[in-house]
Amino acid sequence: ALLTVAGGGTGAAVALHYDSTAGQQRRLAVAGQVAQELVGQAGQISASDPQLALQLATAAYAISPGTKAQAGLFNTLTGTPFAGTVKAAAGFVTSVAYAPRGSLLAVAGLNSVQLFDVADPSRPRLLTTLAQPDQQGQVTAVAFSPSGQTLATMGQGVDLFDVADPAHATQLGSQLATGPVEPSALAFSPDGKTLAIVADDVELGNITDSAAPAQVSTYPDPDENDYPPIAFSPDGHLLAIPGPTDNT
Repeated sequence: ALLTVAGGGTGAAVALHYDSTAGQQRRLAVAGQVAQELVGQAGQISASDPQLALQLATAAYAISPGTKAQAGLFNTLTGTPFAGTVKAAAGFVTSVAYAPRGSLLAVAGLNSVQLFDVADPSRPRLLTTLAQPDQQGQVTAVAFSPSGQTLATMGQGVDLFDVADPAHATQLGSQLATGPVEPSALAFSPDGKTLAIVADDVELGNITDSAAPAQVSTYPDPDENDYPPIAFSPDGHLLAIPGPTDNT
């Protein structure tokens, strides 16, 4: 309830501010209590149901992102089979992608893309670092084909790699040139024959013959978005890209 106010507008303003602050403090206290209970429940079931424990700990941090919830989330992560850390060769990560089968992870950074075996997520194992002599600067995007046997990487251009044997990945054919390094996105069509590339423009590459990829069309990026999401329809006939004023 509001405090009783005697006097003019200044007193009223102070009273309203006091009530608002008190209400906010109560909400924060309740959120902290709920988060603490969720962290406790996560700890109790971390061994029997690690997936649910992780969900509870994540919810706790979302409700009350304080040090206690953060510590609870960290403890849950490091105490379950979902814990695991992959360190990029250059010290930072710009893009990641899982192969469809889920046990292979591509990690992009400065001038490099590393492939990790993550079948055991608590012990990721480096398989190889892809040589990319044409890439100057950071690799900004990586994407696996639907079959999981081809990896596309983007820096100053787009390179394709045969990753059927990830430990002995090899570069395929010539590079699809896209100009200077820009924040970018890549997407394979469902049949794996077309690669959508977003840099300054939206480009479509024909990779039916992955040893000789060819650019087939270019469209201006309608939104000039720095990190534009793109997606093919399930039949591969449509490509969705963001447009101006929140249109697609």
